[in-house]
Amino acid sequence: MTEEKNELVVFNEVKAEVALYKEANAEMQFDYADPKGEKEARSHIFKLRGVKTKIAAVHKTAKAEALAYCREVDGVKNFLLGETEDMIAVHVKPLTAIAEAKANVEAERVEAERIEAERVEQERLDAIARREEEAAKKEAELQAKEDAILKAEEEREAKAEADEIEFQRKRDKFEAEKKAEADAVQRVEQARKDAEAKAEQDKKDAAAKAEQDKADAVLAEKAKARQAEMERVAEEKAAKLEAERIAEKERKRVVNRKHRKSVEDQAIKGFEAALGSGCCAEEIVSAIKKGEIPNVTISY
Repeated sequence: MTEEKNELVVFNEVKAEVALYKEANAEMQFDYADPKGEKEARSHIFKLRGVKTKIAAVHKTAKAEALAYCREVDGVKNFLLGETEDMIAVHVKPLTAIAEAKANVEAERVEAERIEAERVEQERLDAIARREEEAAKKEAELQAKEDAILKAEEEREAKAEADEIEFQRKRDKFEAEKKAEADAVQRVEQARKDAEAKAEQDKKDAAAKAEQDKADAVLAEKAKARQAEMERVAEEKAAKLEAERIAEKERKRVVNRKHRKSVEDQAIKGFEAALGSGCCAEEIVSAIKKGEIPNVTISY
């Protein structure tokens, strides 16, 4: 089955015609109450019904050419018929309304003609219904035959596919067993080679480790000696730094004590100069040092 047939190109021409009529149909307006407008509307409907005939003809040809297309062709046919019927309905409805309006206005004059026309129309519709019923029956019978053929073909294809799968399964099983056997032999051979290689490598590794252990012992001894020397030097340096720190602390303490004594003596002399020698200057400075006089401090 070709790609062109899958796309149902047989309907392309009538599709294009339906599309053109649909576009034109949306824009057409008729004065259904006017005789000329009514005539034009009915002419347009006649053309649209002609499209239905073309659709049915294409449908019949397509089904005859490829049985496999039947269901898809039917769907396209029904869709296009529906589109065409919708376009017809747009115009049939107002025409029917106009006809009913005329019938109501001229009821007495045209009653007999209307009844006769309805009878004739009903007979025509009944005939059409019978023909359509017969066509539907024939269509159903044909569809049933086609379904039976398709089912038989599907069953045949399913059996062939199942046989192919079973053959492939058995072949795969045989290949897998064959490969497993070859892999087992290869694994045994590889295990033997690996064991021999490992034994040789273990021997080399043991010799290398013995040499390395000997070298490591020498290096460890040297490192231990270096560490002991470094610790001794560090201890001497730390002791020297601690002695220097204690000496510096003591020097600062002595200097600070002399400085504070000098500042306090200057404060005492200042009080005595300002208040006289008998003003208890030493007691005042002592009270300031202890914080007993609020908001007053000595600046050292």
